[in-house]
Amino acid sequence: MSERVFGPMDGSTEGLPGLVLLPEQETRPAERTSKIAVAALVTGIVGLVPVSVPLGIAGLVRTKRPGVGGRRLALTGLALSGLWTVAVVAVLVFAVFLGQQLTSPSGDTAGDPAAVAAQDGLTKSGAEVEQGDCLLAWDATTLTADADPDVVAVDCTNPHQAQAFGEVDLSDTYADGAAYPGPAALVTSSEEGCRLQAPTALVESATTMPLSGIPPTAADWAEGSRTVLCLVVSGSADLTASVTP
Repeated sequence: MSERVFGPMDGSTEGLPGLVLLPEQETRPAERTSKIAVAALVTGIVGLVPVSVPLGIAGLVRTKRPGVGGRRLALTGLALSGLWTVAVVAVLVFAVFLGQQLTSPSGDTAGDPAAVAAQDGLTKSGAEVEQGDCLLAWDATTLTADADPDVVAVDCTNPHQAQAFGEVDLSDTYADGAAYPGPAALVTSSEEGCRLQAPTALVESATTMPLSGIPPTAADWAEGSRTVLCLVVSGSADLTASVTP
């Protein structure tokens, strides 16, 4: 009995129908995660933007190499850095805006009626104050012989501390050529005359709103001025209406 041969005797597979040879599979090394990409993610989470951005860029470059992973980590670190940047810019813009509001006239004086009144006031020298003028503030202790006091005249509907309501001529008290007695002495000498001119409402409230005056300076005195402008003065800038008829 003869032996049948189904293929080449040399072991070759050529000519065998239906036999498919698979190519040998290459064994790739395990992919390692880039430490730089990990560092970019960590610094991006905590908001170290000046550090996380360079690390994120370096991580993207590093993960292009074969066998190096972590590209998503680097991208996430960069994205978080962008969010931190936007948040910081928003906070700075808000802080600047808030600071402007607090230092602007509308923000700075919201709780200060006297400051609000000062915005609409007019600075005058003592000699320029007229009867009926309402003064933002008044301090008789600042009067000097050599300088006219500067005051701020405001609308009487705004908070103010004093108002001019009359004049007293002291020519009968001090003759021509008399030495300048000083601002305090002139105000004291005019008190009785101012009280006689004061409206009834002022006389009744004299204990809470004492009278004062704006006297002439030494230079004006030397030129013959003997007139003291009468003032009614509140303890603070809490008057909001005219006290004169």
